[in-house]
Amino acid sequence: MSEQQKIFRIIRLIRILADRPSKTALELVKILEVSRKTVYRDLDTIEKLGYLLDKDERDAYFIFEADQSESTSFEPEELQLLNQLIGAIEGKNPLKESLRKKLFLSSALVPLSEELADMHLAKIVHRLSNAIEDNKQCRLIHYRSASSDVPQNRLIEPISLTKNNEQLAAFDLDKQEMRHFKLKRIEDVEILEKSCFHFNTTITTDIFGFPSEKSVLVKLLLSTRAYQLLIEEFPDARPFTSHETDKSKRNYRFVYEARSLVGIGRFILGLPGEIVVESPVELKEYLKKRISEFTLS
Repeated sequence: MSEQQKIFRIIRLIRILADRPSKTALELVKILEVSRKTVYRDLDTIEKLGYLLDKDERDAYFIFEADQSESTSFEPEELQLLNQLIGAIEGKNPLKESLRKKLFLSSALVPLSEELADMHLAKIVHRLSNAIEDNKQCRLIHYRSASSDVPQNRLIEPISLTKNNEQLAAFDLDKQEMRHFKLKRIEDVEILEKSCFHFNTTITTDIFGFPSEKSVLVKLLLSTRAYQLLIEEFPDARPFTSHETDKSKRNYRFVYEARSLVGIGRFILGLPGEIVVESPVELKEYLKKRISEFTLS
């Protein structure tokens, strides 16, 4: 393995550990497709770079992010002077390596895990945007699903990205159904030569990211909390809301032609007691069906 590949693996590991949930050594072995010995060596390398590794009750690793707002930053000239002073310490003073490590951590030369995640997300967004514009199929490389410990490649037809670039609406060619994929769980994107044929670029999605050939008029009454969360998560919903009074603490009405019951249904189910569904009957039946699928041990 080349040194470049090792560097890429270390960067990938930093991004994985900065994401939740935390990962055990065995889970990292499966994700990175390397030996347990290599995983432990890479974890040691990350600590030497200055990242703070911690483990939870599962003995799973994660990168501890300190409150950066309280940290002291150094100017480049200050860093250079401090480095020279540390270098002047004679012999193998036990504090010498510790000081160098802390100085290295404070340096702008070391990217924080959050910045690495942002860089990775920008690359994924760029490739998916190009694929959507060119109407090309994609392969999501090493997608880490919440329902599986082992990353898998997913063959998809990309349709749209959410406004905040957190999720991708796509047609899963393997499962033959519409799916939503979290961008931070995608390792890489391979754009294929084959054009999309299930959906074309003329089909639009609703504000919840779901496409359909037909739409359904949805009328909801929202609490103040539900309204605020709706606007935060789906800013395009604002023009379809209005303020209401004397509605038994449901202070806002949302009227919108949704293209799918799935997206709006997920939002409603996430806020029990905060939303009243006025219409349509199809949405009420859909919600009842989904609620009936819940099981309690």
